[in-house]
Amino acid sequence: MTAATVHRRPLGDPLEIMVSLPDKVEVPSSFAENFMGTDQDVKELDVPRPETSWCLLELPQKEIDALCAGSTFYFQSHEGGAGLDDGGAALCTDTETFSIEFLENSNSLFLAQVFEGPPASEGTPAPEVVEGGVGEKAENTNDMKPEAANGSCGGTQAEGSGGSEKVAAAGQADAGGEKTRSLRCEVFGQVRGQMITKPMPFNKKRVYDLLSPQALGIDLKDLPVVTTDVLDYEVAASAAELRALLNEGPYVELEGAWRMLPLVLMRQIMDTAVNVVAAKGWDHQDVDEEALLREVQQHLGVATVPTLAVLKKVLKSVEPDPPQASAPEAAATTEKDSTTAGAAETAKDSSADPKSDTAVDSAEKGTAGDAAVASRPAVEGHLNLDKAKMLRFQALQLLQMPPQQVRERFGLPTPTPQPKRPRHGPGGASGSGGSTLLMEEFGTAFQEITGAAEKPTPEDLWKVLGDQAYLDEFEGSLHSLDPSSLPLDPNARLTRLFALQSHWNQGRLESFVAPVLGKGVKVATWVLKQTRAVFVELVVGKEE
Repeated sequence: MTAATVHRRPLGDPLEIMVSLPDKVEVPSSFAENFMGTDQDVKELDVPRPETSWCLLELPQKEIDALCAGSTFYFQSHEGGAGLDDGGAALCTDTETFSIEFLENSNSLFLAQVFEGPPASEGTPAPEVVEGGVGEKAENTNDMKPEAANGSCGGTQAEGSGGSEKVAAAGQADAGGEKTRSLRCEVFGQVRGQMITKPMPFNKKRVYDLLSPQALGIDLKDLPVVTTDVLDYEVAASAAELRALLNEGPYVELEGAWRMLPLVLMRQIMDTAVNVVAAKGWDHQDVDEEALLREVQQHLGVATVPTLAVLKKVLKSVEPDPPQASAPEAAATTEKDSTTAGAAETAKDSSADPKSDTAVDSAEKGTAGDAAVASRPAVEGHLNLDKAKMLRFQALQLLQMPPQQVRERFGLPTPTPQPKRPRHGPGGASGSGGSTLLMEEFGTAFQEITGAAEKPTPEDLWKVLGDQAYLDEFEGSLHSLDPSSLPLDPNARLTRLFALQSHWNQGRLESFVAPVLGKGVKVATWVLKQTRAVFVELVVGKEE
């Protein structure tokens, strides 16, 4: 047992004692035998500061509960800890990542804990044990010194020189003659300030940078293997957040090593799989996964799709959304009524999902056999694919094709060349006469793909496009965009977006910036502070 590990075991709950301690109650205070101060004399400012063994850290209550329950939190560098310019550090808990800011206090800041001792008449000291007391309490004073060991924790000087042996008024006998336990306070540490933490999105680009050299199709002969343990060490993120990214992102684990799936390769595999299902006439809700893997491997090669895990990772984006919980009142209905209501509610929620497309829904309703069929759960060895999401993927593939090829496929005329205008960024196509696909043409092609009776509205089309494209408001032309290629820093992302074009629709600009802003930040307010609102006439006589 070393002196640094000796603490007196509190008799009773220390936290409860401190919370219930009345005001103006004198509690004898003393410094612990192993107390080490961190104060520094002004004449010694040129020497290194004394080290401290304690730190005050602000955390949400749920994180404090997890820490007290035995969880381990880590301080991790954002950029792997290479040199001083490593991007700073973050605090990683079980489920969240926090930014750190240290606030130094010029006053002396002491840490103390209150003990409930034996009855005053007994006068026996509390037992010493090898474990830290809980229920620490910080006291911020200006002139408290280690030799002033007789002052009370509340700042009131206790009488006499007996130190912690002096009993407070609370330790005297009560009205009923029963003796109460004495209270005493022990100062065990000193800190210079405190760390404040704020929840923050972790650096997903760090994972991308680590796994980019490990892209599927690249020979890993001379490259280090990136395992889960390596990612846990290199990425400043909680375990839960990192696992969620690996599960949802374009990453797949092969033989214990993580590989990245390039976007071009994923689109190629998806396009082949969707076309195979359509060409074979297979039920999209009951696709034999092994049969589909063989067909895709036959078209693209085993090296491109080496395992079923790769195929399932790609097709995950076209799987049905998990069913939502039924309404509370549905519990009072019969089992038959509950099943029917659940199917109707699922259909309703699907059409209302912002990720889905109303035009796709109407197209499915017009397709024989698909209108009233509820999504069936996939059985072992089979895939359940969402028809609406498959159609959405086919529509987005149009943006990857040469515009003239799209026009020839759907019988669309080449648009008349527009009068030349000043260019509004690299995305503009002033006077191009058909070098880019127009929003109007995309709507016509999408209507034919889905078989919808009516042409989709612009709102319907944006539900399909999401963050996969942007619109040149002056030319009406669509341009494909990979959102994962945008920087994670809000200001850098805004700069990149304005490099694409100089004028943006405010709502669409906000949709690209919102995912990287911190919690509690109002997107519209932030965007208006960083940009300048202008009104232009896209249609003569109508300002937008």
